[in-house]
Amino acid sequence: PPKVEEALPQLEEFLKRLSLLWASGEAQSLPLRRKVQHQMSEAAAHVRSPEKLRPLLTLCEEEYHHFFDHTRLSSPAELPQALKTRDMLCTACAVLSAMLCSASRCGSRGSALVLSPTGTPAHDKLPDYTFLPEDRSYRASCLLSHLEAGRFVSRFHPVRPLPKTEDWFETVWQEYNRLHGIE
Repeated sequence: PPKVEEALPQLEEFLKRLSLLWASGEAQSLPLRRKVQHQMSEAAAHVRSPEKLRPLLTLCEEEYHHFFDHTRLSSPAELPQALKTRDMLCTACAVLSAMLCSASRCGSRGSALVLSPTGTPAHDKLPDYTFLPEDRSYRASCLLSHLEAGRFVSRFHPVRPLPKTEDWFETVWQEYNRLHGIE
């Protein structure tokens, strides 16, 4: 298992970055969080437009990578909210990367409707409301996102087959009940 000493360099670097938050400046983290939350609701809800997702990803990446340069606190009591905003930016970058990858490769999938000017009309009465149909060839794939060279990258990978076993919850529970005389 990793030892505490192995984490010390990363911890020391993070503490140095935290100290930047008390440099002179007026920027606050809460207005940034509200702005990104609002834009995520607008662009990344169940109806999505890649044209809105791309600039939002750029904004989130910029704010995440320069968080300690742009954010200032007026008191230590603001630190938990600031770190929550930073975590939200990190999550937004990962999610937006996945959404853009899925939209470009799969089209509309699951609960996401991906808008496209060259897509299929959603309804007879809404001819201008067009979406990309699902590319079903990705149904046997899962989308994984990871951090690579400071940015989130999302890729499709084949789904691993389910193991051939009888150790499913239902069968194990049924056997337990049988062994203990429970009907």
